Amino acid sequence: SSLKEGGTLAPENRWYEELHSADNYWTFMVSNNGRGQLIATSARPNKEMNVSPKAIPPQIREPLIPRKPVLPIDQMKEGIRLHEALLSHISGIVRPKFGGDAGGVRILSSIADRLSQKVGPLAPELSARDLKLPDVFDNLKYQTGIRDQAGRGTCTYFAAIAALEAAYTRAGYPSDIDLSEQYFSWIRGVSVVNDPPNSPIIGTTSATPRDDILGSVAGGAVSYNFMLLTHYSVPPERSLPYIGSGDYDNYKKWPSYVKYGLMNYRWDDPNTLQASINSWNFDPDQNNYEARGGARYGVADYSVLSKAQVSDAAILEALIASGHDVAIGTPVWDDVFNLDPARPRWKRDPSLKDPVGGHALLLVGYDRKRQFFIAKNSWGAVAYDESMLADDWKDVAKKYQGYALVDYGYVKEFTDGAYITKVSDITESKHNLQRVFGQWDGQFMDKTGRVLLKGTLTWRHLPGSFDTLFGQPDLRIGDFVDDAGRITRVNGEIAPDNKSVTLYMDLSDGGLGYTESRGVVIDCKLTLMPGNPRLESTTLSAGPARMGIGVRRSDFGLPLPPELMDFTARLRY
Repeated sequence: SSLKEGGTLAPENRWYEELHSADNYWTFMVSNNGRGQLIATSARPNKEMNVSPKAIPPQIREPLIPRKPVLPIDQMKEGIRLHEALLSHISGIVRPKFGGDAGGVRILSSIADRLSQKVGPLAPELSARDLKLPDVFDNLKYQTGIRDQAGRGTCTYFAAIAALEAAYTRAGYPSDIDLSEQYFSWIRGVSVVNDPPNSPIIGTTSATPRDDILGSVAGGAVSYNFMLLTHYSVPPERSLPYIGSGDYDNYKKWPSYVKYGLMNYRWDDPNTLQASINSWNFDPDQNNYEARGGARYGVADYSVLSKAQVSDAAILEALIASGHDVAIGTPVWDDVFNLDPARPRWKRDPSLKDPVGGHALLLVGYDRKRQFFIAKNSWGAVAYDESMLADDWKDVAKKYQGYALVDYGYVKEFTDGAYITKVSDITESKHNLQRVFGQWDGQFMDKTGRVLLKGTLTWRHLPGSFDTLFGQPDLRIGDFVDDAGRITRVNGEIAPDNKSVTLYMDLSDGGLGYTESRGVVIDCKLTLMPGNPRLESTTLSAGPARMGIGVRRSDFGLPLPPELMDFTARLRY
């Protein structure tokens, strides 16, 4: 974009109000090039000034309407389903932690008992729970900057990343930590598994329809996101900057969707081709090896709240006062866009029956006297005008500038909640595993080294990462497509030392369920050398075959019996 008169201004992505021209005319959008320089990528005129008559900002070519970046109802319901599925498989495992190293206060035994009845064993810190909760408490000193999701429905990713950044700040990391929501959105879509757990009868399932979804899809649930962050890490923002344009979710307008024939894509359409999704997800424009290699920030431990807990204001107060920030999901109504200027908080209007969508927030404080929670929202900083505030609310302009306030009456609508109790050590070797993600050039050879079959292995999921969600073993890795266009799901198991992996695939009947270990069994050495990940088989053997009427597939679509072949693969990008 150009800053010259007559230039076209780029659509809004992320704007930094503190970066402006000397005359306060322009506000700049910048990126960090990682070498100590801020690069201005676009600019916009400030609201109180007129735009140059020769400039053509795309965002004001049509009359502006209030932006409502909320989740569509169907995605909100999917988030609730994920939250309930997760709860159903972790009953008795969740252990909330209070007090001590979290920097909060201890809680009354009555609250502890209510939590204990709902989520199982409590952490040992509860043995000395004799202090009354303060009337007002916040964790603002741990919060990083307020972000803006702009025109996309990515609130659940922003809430989770905000919680993760604050948790790292508590753990002693720099307070300016800024992690990539764009990468987290991508990893959530890429790692999805929609296939059934098994497919015992030949021909009943296929690997051609999609298993995962595009890495640009909004939605999810905050508890599901924390589960993901225990297995998948995220890099700093500079590794994969956020794309805020609403057109990024417009499959008919954004060029990359047209490139791969995804103009009519729907996240819930089971018939979308897996090959098209893989091509889009692993296009270098959507993600890159450097970002995956730099993904080192994640969750070591977290707790999930039931519907009863997350809609109980006293429990939310106790968690916050104990030093935890609570990410919540909730339906929202138009009342959140029409606040009382004297006492500006989200206040439920009972006359509004149907929600306009779903949203996620991070609760970081509370004021019991005035009956509101302090929330870090991802709609940009909230600007409070002290002159407009009621006399008993004027302190809000100084104390909570930038944060949203949520009335206690809204709490009964909350559907999903979770909080982080421990972050991952960024030096842990488990973070290296995301280097395997991408498209690998694979080939099967005879024992003389002659190549007999080539194909592309798309590695898009870490086996075991959905064990908790599914309540049974998760072996999914991705897909293999040979040069003839045959596609098979690929399952596998990674050794604890991350130095070897066993793959399962069947090109003759590729619809493996995510729990199945049938087909050709390929034991490989896994090398995660930066810039040159590779797989080299040590043995190939015949595993179980799926049975059909009078048919047994023992070669699994390979040109030779497995024991007469070798397999190698190198990561393309």
